[in-house]
Amino acid sequence: MLSLLTLLATAAVTIAAPFDIETLATPKTELAAAAPVKEWKLLQASAGFDGRAGGSMEWDPSTSKFLLHGIGIYDQDDAALEEVWTGGSNGKFTQVRVTKPFNPLYSALTTQDVNGVQYRIQGSNNARDPAEDVWRSTDHGKSWIAQHDNTKARNKLDGNRYLGAVVALHNNPNTLVLWGGQSNDDIFEDVWKSTDGGYNWKSVLSENKFFGQRSVHVGLAHTMEFEGETIDVIYHMMGYISYDSRANRGLYSNDVWVSTGSSNDIGKKWVPITKRAPWMARGDAQAEMSSTGVLVLSSGFAGYSSNEQETGSVLNDVWASLDGGYSWGLCAEDAEFDDRSYQYSAVDTEGFLYVVGGRGADGSRYSDVWKSAHSFNDANDVATNCNLLVPSCGAGLKCLPSSAGFKVGLWGVVCDACPGGPIVPTENGVDPTKPDSGSSSSSSTWTVVAVIAMIVAFVFGGAAYHFYKKSQNASGATAEQNWWGKNGTTGLVGGDSQAPSDAMYNPLNIRDSNATM
Repeated sequence: MLSLLTLLATAAVTIAAPFDIETLATPKTELAAAAPVKEWKLLQASAGFDGRAGGSMEWDPSTSKFLLHGIGIYDQDDAALEEVWTGGSNGKFTQVRVTKPFNPLYSALTTQDVNGVQYRIQGSNNARDPAEDVWRSTDHGKSWIAQHDNTKARNKLDGNRYLGAVVALHNNPNTLVLWGGQSNDDIFEDVWKSTDGGYNWKSVLSENKFFGQRSVHVGLAHTMEFEGETIDVIYHMMGYISYDSRANRGLYSNDVWVSTGSSNDIGKKWVPITKRAPWMARGDAQAEMSSTGVLVLSSGFAGYSSNEQETGSVLNDVWASLDGGYSWGLCAEDAEFDDRSYQYSAVDTEGFLYVVGGRGADGSRYSDVWKSAHSFNDANDVATNCNLLVPSCGAGLKCLPSSAGFKVGLWGVVCDACPGGPIVPTENGVDPTKPDSGSSSSSSTWTVVAVIAMIVAFVFGGAAYHFYKKSQNASGATAEQNWWGKNGTTGLVGGDSQAPSDAMYNPLNIRDSNATM
């Protein structure tokens, strides 16, 4: 009994120990040189259309084709087009005959849900006047319905904008989450949600105290599996923050944030995965996620950032992350395709990345089609070609390092070390909508819960529980962690720890080996 109490006391002290916020802000990842062999295939010098940029391209698994639509597309003459094109894995595109077109606007917010339904929201006309348009297509871009003209719509989206982000949740395809964007010189920081396919909208955040105002950023929707449950995930990455009048240049970011949870809660709280990724601060870029949870980022416009990175560069680099966006590897510093921004990109079912068109540094518009030679579905292949080490957990948010304060559970992703205070536990787990004031009471609460859980498990479980204080991270270094397991097995509480040899037991559900993304 004395031995058990000693073990419990050791656990209490360890769990109460604070995390290092600097670890979160600046991931300790050595930036290796890009692989010397650039492997990108030029599929078509011309996709079949004139050079263009600034629109949307999605991979439709139901048709095994790309759908590139004229949402905010700029052609060589700076004309916004209402065209829709479809293309296959050979890079050849054909124009779709549109029977009911949408209103052609620049830089509209676009997304596709898991059922292949296309959305285009707001945008601006030639005079840069933002519009309130909300359009929807359920037949692969052949016809478009104006949701904003629906007489049943009671609550319309406020703040007409362009250059923002919108995503459709995977679990609830009719639920759209929209944030950021700009209207002329005004940059938005609000977050909006629609649960009926864009008819009605509700404000989720009017003041974004997480990453603030942003435009030309990237939004992604995905899911995370945990204990048999599928949890929605939204990513926010990079973007234009503001104009620095003293330096006479724009301020950009290289941060990565996620919001997780139910369709009711998602978008209210955001967790910073990293505030300073190793890639240059930028906007007008593209980011995709493979079906296995690998993040891939390409090109864009690199602007001035708070840590004085190079300014005014149009890029052609490619980066990948295997741990949910915390650490990144450089796949190509100077890919075969020309520098570009506002390009189109998508990942097909097999995990190959396609880069189409875009705008060059001299303002020219491209129509070429490129394909990565390697799949971003295979973590081992990504690690080899992007100078990364494969986490023991595979790839995705489940690989976020617990040593930086991340926790994954049925609530999604939380982080005790993140700005804004730790998250307090509730009787049903962790409630990410109720941040703590930042006092030490949260650590005490976790300690009490941990001790009680361990006693209950020991008394009623009839098994010997052991504590360990060592784990192996991706680089092979020993990380100081505490985790527990059943019959001597290790309980997986962090992406940088090794998988247990057999069934594990984790009374707090902090981390589970069944969590996948």
